[in-house]
Amino acid sequence: MSNNLIDTHQLVSLIELTNAMAEDSIAPSLDANQIISQSVDKLMWIIDFDLCLILDKSTKSHLNLVLNNENTKHDFESLTKLPIVEYTQNMPISLSDNDYYLFYDVLYKDNENAKLILFLQRSERFPSQISIVLELFCTSLKKLLETKKNELKNRKLQNEKAILEESNKLKSLFLATISHEIRTPMNGILGIVQLLKDTPLNNQQVEMLDTITNRSDDLITILNDILDYSQLETGKVALNEVDFNVIESVEDVVKRFSAAAHLKGLSITTAFDNSTPVIFKGDVERIKQILSNLVHNAVKFTQVGEINIIVNFEETATSFYQVNIIVKDTGIGISKIAQKNLFQPFTQADNSMSRTFGGTGLGLAISANLTKAMNGTISVESEELKGTAFLLSIPLKTTQNPKASRVQVDSENELTNTINPNHKILVVEDGRINQTIVKMMLSKLGFECDVAVNGLEALKALNNSEYSIIFMDLQMPEMDGLTATKDIVKRYGQARPIIVAMTANISKEDRKNCVAVGMDDFILKPLLITELERTLSTRYKRKQ
Repeated sequence: MSNNLIDTHQLVSLIELTNAMAEDSIAPSLDANQIISQSVDKLMWIIDFDLCLILDKSTKSHLNLVLNNENTKHDFESLTKLPIVEYTQNMPISLSDNDYYLFYDVLYKDNENAKLILFLQRSERFPSQISIVLELFCTSLKKLLETKKNELKNRKLQNEKAILEESNKLKSLFLATISHEIRTPMNGILGIVQLLKDTPLNNQQVEMLDTITNRSDDLITILNDILDYSQLETGKVALNEVDFNVIESVEDVVKRFSAAAHLKGLSITTAFDNSTPVIFKGDVERIKQILSNLVHNAVKFTQVGEINIIVNFEETATSFYQVNIIVKDTGIGISKIAQKNLFQPFTQADNSMSRTFGGTGLGLAISANLTKAMNGTISVESEELKGTAFLLSIPLKTTQNPKASRVQVDSENELTNTINPNHKILVVEDGRINQTIVKMMLSKLGFECDVAVNGLEALKALNNSEYSIIFMDLQMPEMDGLTATKDIVKRYGQARPIIVAMTANISKEDRKNCVAVGMDDFILKPLLITELERTLSTRYKRKQ
């Protein structure tokens, strides 16, 4: 019986404390005396098994609270202000005094471990009672406080996490907006430059156009670095593995920086190990991003000499290889001290480099994190004034797909590489300058196109004409590209045209959204005429 009483009455007393803690009305720093006196309003007396008064709240004018103080001993009668007839273990005693009805169930300690006296009081004046087991109560109180402190701590952490997640969401939205707003005008600048390069120009004009291209590329690189670093901070970077050709990918990167190297009188050479397969499965865009960063730095920090890119393969298991890419230059080199922090964010060899060569100091930090995400390594060997060599090493699985290239083809939409100029193209784009750029690029490639300024006009155009391919912007007034694509897929099903997203939105989430609504491919602004041609040749004609 005593065990049941202990559990029941202990629970009653602790309920008040629990509710108070849940309402944050008790500061976690309060001691036990303060907690008992402030929170358990219905607790009238606490006594120990020697009838030592622990807490007396029977008088409103004075609160006597002393833990285990021998000077506060009272007998049970003086404590209750009522005569006690007898003490009988588990024997209820009924008394009355001025219409007060009190029911006592008094228990002496029945063994050495119990050490308890239970006091039960119920009346109209005191609608609730308290029974206390001193040692058990104090132990439970301590555990309860620890639990409540942990609950408050967890609640605080959850609130902080929610605030952080919301902050990261707003930051990502802000950066995505900035990216879109910068890429859109850059599309016009680089588009015009590419078209101008194919007109009759003298050497000085070619050099000026190359300078515009290089500086624009630098701006896009910085923008990408900021976006990537933001994603790495929040752990949102996801890998997109496809079959790709390593040699083609390296050559693509070299082509991108060949003009900048030529302007400085530098040569870029490549050397490949042709004895092993070159088709692998991996995130080719991330690998090219890392390699681009290394080659960009090599061109930037080399004034005289050359840049060598060496690719070799080490077989580690059946169909598995360690793909090693070395980027070696004859530039200014890096001191041993600077090498220690080279892969930390916002770090360059010294502050003067930032002033002399520019850059955010994010590129190598991002490259290191992306390499780690692919279970690879990146390292550096360098000596001041004698050049630098970076080694990128990534484990990849080889595939048996001899046709694999930079762009992955969906199996359900098997395509040929034939470009048919007779096929009609629809460009859905609200920006007038961007419309002009795309039309001129397509014309240069031998294609004519119609233009719609938003999704609604695109749907009307499809009602009046047949198109084999649609280049669809995402952000447009009246009807955006995603909504228009869903409508086209719903209306035409498998007979629909190929739909290629043409957007300044760079995030993986944007790509997923494009795939989710039924888009077939994705081309990023600023548009490169070579990318447009490759997309056409890869995506243009469905298998009949």
